[in-house]
Amino acid sequence: MELSRYLHLNPVSIFPEDIKECLTNSLEESWEEIVKGKNKGHRNLAIYLFKQHTGLTNKQMGSICGEMSYSAVSKAYHRFKENLQADTILKSKVEEVMSNVKGRPQSFLFWVTA
Repeated sequence: MELSRYLHLNPVSIFPEDIKECLTNSLEESWEEIVKGKNKGHRNLAIYLFKQHTGLTNKQMGSICGEMSYSAVSKAYHRFKENLQADTILKSKVEEVMSNVKGRPQSFLFWVTA
């Protein structure tokens, strides 16, 4: 049996845990405050970074970000991306967080989905 026929491998260059750790350090908030706090921009930043730099699905991101539906994750991502294009302060915050993530040793994870 040829296994590659039945499995789809998705390379992930940054672990979600690395993004979570760098966000909590940069924003000086706990993960619970980021995903359930009043500032939805912080949660949406997390969703944006997960979408850009991990192989997580919207459903998986929703689970990590406080039991959001996959469609709510998609809407939050697209709203954040639109805001990012117009807001230079927001761009610098994203760059700051990613410089902390990318400054860490890169790890490669291959996870399997059916």
